[in-house]
Amino acid sequence: MTPVYFISGLGADETVFSRLQLKETIEIHHLPWLAPNENETMEAYALRMGQCIEDPQSAVLVGLSFGGIMAIEIAKRIPLKQVVLISSVKSKTEMPINLNLIGLLHLQKLLPASKLLHFKELTAWFFGVREGSDKEMLFDLLERSDERIVNWSADKVVSWDGDHNLSNISHIHGTADAVFPIRNVRPDKKVQGGPHFMVYTHPDEVSAWLNEVI
Repeated sequence: MTPVYFISGLGADETVFSRLQLKETIEIHHLPWLAPNENETMEAYALRMGQCIEDPQSAVLVGLSFGGIMAIEIAKRIPLKQVVLISSVKSKTEMPINLNLIGLLHLQKLLPASKLLHFKELTAWFFGVREGSDKEMLFDLLERSDERIVNWSADKVVSWDGDHNLSNISHIHGTADAVFPIRNVRPDKKVQGGPHFMVYTHPDEVSAWLNEVI
């Protein structure tokens, strides 16, 4: 059995991974988002979250969206067998210019991300969620998100320096991702028409690739 730890995106919970169909040799664990301490750095947070991984050198860490960035930060401090990114970025150069500008100008301080999530239809469009039942799931997820974690995460996304020398990263990305546009990203696997939320909207393609690379 291979222990595989999953980190969701931007304060969401493990529901986002519920449609994945993974092979029996994958032992699934979920790393929940922790309440950030006051003025906690991403480095300190990554170390704290990483301490929840047992026997890390034999473990695979799968990160979705900001969870992928956090997976990289954890792997910089705790040796892992493999890091897998879904709908995420590996470096600052893969980040879209609008997010880099927000971080440079500190605009996230003026309008917290949790406020934007209240515009549910806009969020659904941005994440590429179109079907009614998928929207219901996303809206429920947004309702349950911890605003403090969302705001802390968003602040760390736009201010991330992306500096690392990891070579054990595998990356799958959708060609219709509006959050991290494919034009900036160099993934190992592209999902045609896959939006940012493709882990839920395109579970067959994502599952097949995960079963292949893990």
